[in-house]
Amino acid sequence: MKLKKLIVTLLLLPVFVFAKANLYVFVFKDGNALQDTKIQMGEMVATTNQYGYAQFKDVKSDTYEISYIKDEQLFALEEVNIVDDQDSQIFLNLINDTPKVELDLPLEAYSQDFQKVKVKKLEGPKGILELKLIDSKSKALVKKAKLFFKGYQLEASSDENGIVKVDIPEGVYDISIVHPNYVMKVLTEIKVVKEKTTAQDVALTKSDIALEEYVVLAPAVEGSLAATFAKLKESDTIGNIMGAEQFSKSGDSSAASALQRVSGVTLVDDKYVYIRGLGERYSTVLLNGLNVPSPNPLKRVVPLDIFPTSILENLIVQKTYSSNLPGNFGGGAVTINTKGIPKEDNYVSGTLGFTYNSSTGKEGYVGSQNNKGLPNEIVQLTDGFKSFGNSDLFSETDKKEYAKDLATYRSFNVEKKTIEPGKSVSVSTGQSFKTSSGLKYGFAGNIYYKTSADIEEYTERDYKTSPDGSLTIGGNVGDFSNTKLSEKYGGLVSFGVDNTEGQSIKFTTLLLNQTNDSTTFGLVKETGSNTRVVKRTDLRYSEQEMQLYQLTGENTLFFGKTTDKVFDDVVINWGLEKAIANNNEPGNVQYEYHYYGDVEQNPPYDDTLFKLYTDKPVSYVQTELEDTMTDGKVSLKLPFEYSDQNNFFEIG
Repeated sequence: MKLKKLIVTLLLLPVFVFAKANLYVFVFKDGNALQDTKIQMGEMVATTNQYGYAQFKDVKSDTYEISYIKDEQLFALEEVNIVDDQDSQIFLNLINDTPKVELDLPLEAYSQDFQKVKVKKLEGPKGILELKLIDSKSKALVKKAKLFFKGYQLEASSDENGIVKVDIPEGVYDISIVHPNYVMKVLTEIKVVKEKTTAQDVALTKSDIALEEYVVLAPAVEGSLAATFAKLKESDTIGNIMGAEQFSKSGDSSAASALQRVSGVTLVDDKYVYIRGLGERYSTVLLNGLNVPSPNPLKRVVPLDIFPTSILENLIVQKTYSSNLPGNFGGGAVTINTKGIPKEDNYVSGTLGFTYNSSTGKEGYVGSQNNKGLPNEIVQLTDGFKSFGNSDLFSETDKKEYAKDLATYRSFNVEKKTIEPGKSVSVSTGQSFKTSSGLKYGFAGNIYYKTSADIEEYTERDYKTSPDGSLTIGGNVGDFSNTKLSEKYGGLVSFGVDNTEGQSIKFTTLLLNQTNDSTTFGLVKETGSNTRVVKRTDLRYSEQEMQLYQLTGENTLFFGKTTDKVFDDVVINWGLEKAIANNNEPGNVQYEYHYYGDVEQNPPYDDTLFKLYTDKPVSYVQTELEDTMTDGKVSLKLPFEYSDQNNFFEIG
């Protein structure tokens, strides 16, 4: 394909009778009249006819931006000053002269030049200009061709014999000859002498002879169904690809919900992916080709409900290994590609949701201060896995003070609380920009907040295995209630810059914060050698946070014709990533209360007869984990042509 240069000539023509001005626009591509081309002047739009000609009539005196509309996209050309009683002409000519541009972005790489020509009046002694228009190959006469005289409000047409005869003042003229089926011919410095006839034969070349062969490419739309099928056809592995267009049609709100419709993929807890039945440790999640750490540093699993579909270009599920995947591939990979520059010029969308389940409206046991951490002095004493409980470094008085601090730093009581519906709110926005020089840039982002609550009730029993292999029920039976409260918020934003020469760069940042508050309360009856009734309480709180920063890009190096179709264009795909994941459990607590009444009676039991069981120490657990990951990639795609087929090598 050919890069095109835009040449725009502005001609100012005198008019003596109009109160308002007219604007005439002529559009050519490779010298051929371009029909059905939309030209916009301010708020007015006109379409070119078969001669590439469009007209704006009775235009008020003002400064207007003249624009060219291609594929429903508007490209600014230049501002033109329209003056009353003075008509203007614009010649818009697209000329092939340098290699390779995609035709779906016709004006992005064009240099632009508005040349103003001094107005001339048609006055003085006249002569006759006679032109005979013939086909350069068949020598047939060319009729119904249009002639335009640069700098003058004058036009003429060839008759049935291909003859154009014009009576005009003597002088030197530049003439453009236009015909729908022929390449535009420009005659320069044609001299007309007074009272004489200037005759000349002009050969016109047919369009189908003059135009070079090239391939017209359709616009590449991120996430479109066509782009998705193209990727699937090019893939040499077993997998599935889903694009933004499919997300929109199916109403998927997150990557997790979209993957539910992919065969061979199972979601656990509506967010963790299992591919072909393999567990979470065998599944790899990539964001723009780079690894994503788990918000829980103890696991590899990545929750996919944190990726909203509003900013995703596509999802690629790969069920077999390929060389472009990282070495930790264990059986399946999900690659999430974000949008760099959204297709839409600008958009804002939002969702508000409420979630109800079987626990909504019920009462569950909740610890009122589960998020309160252990006293700092206690944490510092145990730093480095040191123990002070049996240490001789502390006096008995100090130990009692520390024990008092542990017993009083928070409330350990549980209280009943009505479970409310889950709430969620999400806002997505994006904006794309395009300059007349062809540079495109934009961003797409999403922020969200979500809460959920649930109660899980279950019974625990002890079972014993007899020597003969039979299973008998043991003596311990416990009824438990586990209340889970979850809150999370986060966001994902991508910024992209792209031009028409194969150079693009994208910055992506992701933030996730999730808290889980869990209270488990149960009543257990132990009927062993000593029958006991025990209240067991387990209070847990965790906060997980992940920050991720990515810089990725694709750069094309053009070597032109010097390589003789071997490695003409080298594509470099690269990426850098820094990610930090934290897991903080400020103070998980487990304790038991034993019943000191008649344990043989049936419940309910008298709460005043339960006392803290001191023979079994209260368990305090404080955890701080941080996982820092640095990742990077670089690959080179080297195309070449062999046996008239396009091939490539890729290394990375």
